[in-house]
Amino acid sequence: MMVKLEELCETVAAYLAPRLKEADLTGEYPAARRGHPLLRPVVAVGVEEIRLERGGLSQYLGVDEEGNEQFGQRARLTLRFDILCPAKTGGCHKLFAALCQHLLLEEGPVQPRGMSCGKLEYDRMADGLHLTGKGTVEAALVRGGSDGTIREITIIRRDG
Repeated sequence: MMVKLEELCETVAAYLAPRLKEADLTGEYPAARRGHPLLRPVVAVGVEEIRLERGGLSQYLGVDEEGNEQFGQRARLTLRFDILCPAKTGGCHKLFAALCQHLLLEEGPVQPRGMSCGKLEYDRMADGLHLTGKGTVEAALVRGGSDGTIREITIIRRDG
């Protein structure tokens, strides 16, 4: 899958939305979009970290589907999933398990090598429970144009 970095979170959220009907899916959220008090679960998709891989002197990545040579750098992206559920109903760990099911075991837009979650906490601002899940994805940051800026991210499949 090729996507611009700023579109990655929305692409993942759009993939998960019909699969997690019990929650509202969004890219990273401003606090105002969550609602207070929280009436239904929310899962916000964000990028936690981008770590560039050290390689050789060449930034050659191979060829794309159309046979064009690609240059750039390999990277590991850590996606963050902020899961918020109303305090009265809970369900954060159940939603995290569903995220794992859809991202690890299905052919979605990203395929993390593994996923983990932090400690369940109470979010006073939302009057809800908050659990942060993370998944690491391998990618290639593809450079384009004469200025050599990153033009897109190619997600590397687990089997490829």
